[in-house]
This record gives sequence, C-alpha cells and structure tokens, in this order.
Amino acid sequence: MLRSLVGSEMCIRDSRKPLYQTQSLILVGNKVSESVVQSENSNSAQDKAANLPTEIEVLKSQSLLSKAIKKLDSPYRGISLELLARNLRLIQPEDTTVLSISYEDENPLQAKAVLEALVRTYIEYGRDTQRSPVTNAVQFIEKKLPQTQAELEKSSRELTNFRIRNNL
Repeated sequence: MLRSLVGSEMCIRDSRKPLYQTQSLILVGNKVSESVVQSENSNSAQDKAANLPTEIEVLKSQSLLSKAIKKLDSPYRGISLELLARNLRLIQPEDTTVLSISYEDENPLQAKAVLEALVRTYIEYGRDTQRSPVTNAVQFIEKKLPQTQAELEKSSRELTNFRIRNNL
C-alpha cells in the first residue's frame, strides 16, 4: 500500500535561474490490520525495505509516469515523459519503508502540480496492486461456488437416501 505522508515545497537558488523542488514522502506497505505479534521467522519490515528498490523501479516506469502526466491540469499536461523522468527523484531513506519523492522544475506551480499527480498515481497503483489478490480470490470463489453447491446438494440427497434405506 502506498500512502502519502508529507508534502512540502522548497526553493533552491541558482545563479542563473531559480529551480524549485517539491517533495513528498510515501509510506510503503503499512497495513493497519498487521499483527503486532510476529512469528520468529517473520521479518516483514526488513522484507518490505528489501523490496523497495524494485518498487522504485516500477514507480519510475514509463507507464506510471504517463498516467501521472494524464492527471495533470491542461496548462501542465504538455510536459514530456523525458523531462518528467529526468527531474524526478525517488529515494529510499536507509532502513525505512518510506519513499522520498521529489520533483524539480523552473516553474513552482508546475513542480507542485507534477508532484501531486505523481503521488496520486502512486497511491492508485498501490491500491490496485493491493486489491488484485483480493479480486482474484473473489473471482476464484465465485467460479467454484456453483460446482461446490451442486456437490453439497448431491451429498445431502445421498445422506437423505441413506437414512431412508436404513430407517435412521
């Protein structure tokens, strides 16, 4: 699960042109219902931290960046995928399950809009990936349910016939 924690805006001055940076932190894999008591073999925090480099690569993918561009308002929608990728930074602070996302641009409003679109896209991606196993499980159950109900009815009829035959 991806969830945005903090958003801030900073200005970095350059002798030529001002460059604006927006930043947000996203908590990765935090489950409200996660058990407080972990088994001896469970290293969920370490496992999540180990998977973050892979998660970062997925979040940098062209497909997710393209989705973020589509979420931008019309004045900023013309941003190129290459520029977005070049000015985007995704960093995992050491020993955490947090991603630091920052975006730099000469236009402070565009920097803010792009970061907000990225965060919304990443959170939707996190929800979708979390929802996928549940959706697959529900579809599996719905597919097997008629067959299982038929088997249950057959067993019930056989049991009734057995009781009648043996006067039980």
